[in-house]
Amino acid sequence: MVKPIVFLAFANDQEAFLSNLEKERDTILKALHPLVELEKLEVYSLGASSVDDIFDTFTKFKDRIVIFHYGGHANSEALQLEDQLANASGLAKLIAQQKELQLVFLNGCSTRNQVQQLVELGVKAVIATHNPIEDDKALVFSEQFYESLASEATLEDAFKVAVSRLETTNNSPEGGISQHRFLKGYKAKQEIRENPWGLFLPENGHSATWKITHVNRALNERLSIALVQAMAETHNPLASRFLKSVAEREDWWAVEGDLDNAKRVIVKEFVGVLGTHLRKLMAIGKEVPPTSQTYIKYIEQCASLSTCALDLLNFVYLSCLWDIMSKQSLELAPEYKQVLHHFFQDPSASTQERLMLLQTCQNIFMQQGLDFPLEELKNLDKDLEEESPFCQALLHLEALADRSKTNDCNVFDSLEAERDLGIILYRLAFLSNYRMVSMKNIGFSAIRNQDPRYVHYYAPLEVDTHAGSLEEKVKYTEQTVETEAILLYQKDYQESINLFPFIIDYNALTGESGSKVCFYTNRDLSDGSLNFRFLENKQLQNISFSDILESHHTLDDFQASIEERRKNVRNHEDKQSIRASYKKLNQLITDNELRSRLNLDRVWLYFEQAKKTILGKAKESPLSSDDFFEDDF
Repeated sequence: MVKPIVFLAFANDQEAFLSNLEKERDTILKALHPLVELEKLEVYSLGASSVDDIFDTFTKFKDRIVIFHYGGHANSEALQLEDQLANASGLAKLIAQQKELQLVFLNGCSTRNQVQQLVELGVKAVIATHNPIEDDKALVFSEQFYESLASEATLEDAFKVAVSRLETTNNSPEGGISQHRFLKGYKAKQEIRENPWGLFLPENGHSATWKITHVNRALNERLSIALVQAMAETHNPLASRFLKSVAEREDWWAVEGDLDNAKRVIVKEFVGVLGTHLRKLMAIGKEVPPTSQTYIKYIEQCASLSTCALDLLNFVYLSCLWDIMSKQSLELAPEYKQVLHHFFQDPSASTQERLMLLQTCQNIFMQQGLDFPLEELKNLDKDLEEESPFCQALLHLEALADRSKTNDCNVFDSLEAERDLGIILYRLAFLSNYRMVSMKNIGFSAIRNQDPRYVHYYAPLEVDTHAGSLEEKVKYTEQTVETEAILLYQKDYQESINLFPFIIDYNALTGESGSKVCFYTNRDLSDGSLNFRFLENKQLQNISFSDILESHHTLDDFQASIEERRKNVRNHEDKQSIRASYKKLNQLITDNELRSRLNLDRVWLYFEQAKKTILGKAKESPLSSDDFFEDDF
């Protein structure tokens, strides 16, 4: 990707040495460093510039330089370079040939008279000095100007802030001796003013509102390029075909339509809930101009997506660990039990705690010699080390999101979030080869003289890039799967991981159309109820335990208990009680509201059952809400 360049040129005179030139260079580099890190621009800096260096640089980076900054001795007719005086008229003709140039900053003494020719030749903006300047003030002025410019200030606003900084700061050196940046042998003709700098613009020009962030600022560009490449590396067929189709275009992302097509591939292919989050992310930042609220929204969406990815991996591990420990006993280390207990019992989780849970699950599967739920997870251990780029990106993204709640944000904050998310999802690109489905219901069809079939009513949890979420589907098959559950699979959902009760489709449980996918978030310690977050709008859905089956796990258990009581009827009251129980059983099957309550109770019961099984506290007796208040250790 071709990036714009800020060209910094400095030159000193050993006989009239300016002690702050090196500091000036360092402070400008520091101010622009975030943009360089985000690969939004390059800074090319020369500490001892000669005439040849200046010409070579402008030739090498033709039409890429957006700012030319000079620091050193100067006057109204020349700049002092390392080897000779550079005539201002000749330099102006060279500088003006740069088509993308937005600003010339001449940070030397009395450069005002060089402005007119620069502007006449088409330079959009010049910062120059009316008279000789002090070396210390030149440092402060340039430092403040570039800090403001890099924080998304306009050219004019950055200049005004730098002026204000001078007016509020006393920068006279100790002893009262000032160094000036006028050429050796030339005397100052004017008195030193408090603010000798001026911003000079052509008439009817619009450069005053230019921002350095106007250059190459599109959100999601870098993320899209990285992700589609990472998906192809995991052998995702659609990503591979896309990259093959644009292989002959060196900068395909700059070609109209190609970047949008890459985004569609990413949104469509990333597993269910992540694809939904990515679709929302890709829609942010298209308004012109973006505002602080746009950037805050973008950062929050990046953080939500990373949290969703972490939770998904944890729920995959926990679901499979529950299944394994239901069939065989595993001795877990006390420190692992403590982390697992924290997940099941404590009211909230930070990114650090989510990472700790993921590391714990990873270690359990490795140390116990268990088959990993997803083949790609077995290579994740290095990424879960504290200093890994993956972990650091997750933690930094959380810090950015926390900061955005109380502070305004700019494009660079958003680009930092985009960079962090790119690191995270690049490592998890294998999830683009998995799918999710909400199994809404299963019927049974047995027609005379035909083989019986199960009827699967399900909703694919993937994004149709043209219509949004896909519609519900029907499938006739000889096999059955868990109903009212979220399933994760690679090729066939009949060979899948059941993520219930950690991820639920609330609408499937309540008999409503469409899908309302919710992730377990935390539990309310006051009553033991569970909070789930609806991914579409981030609203919380609370699920409490009503014990509608009277301490029985299933309808079969409930019916069996009625049959058992029927064998021991002693009086009229017993008969009435049994009739009431049969009526309730019938209602639980036919009444949608009661069946919904039954299904929601099942979420709570299965969550508790998973907890008891994994923590080694499984009971023979039926679970009740009292189990929540028991001490597990």
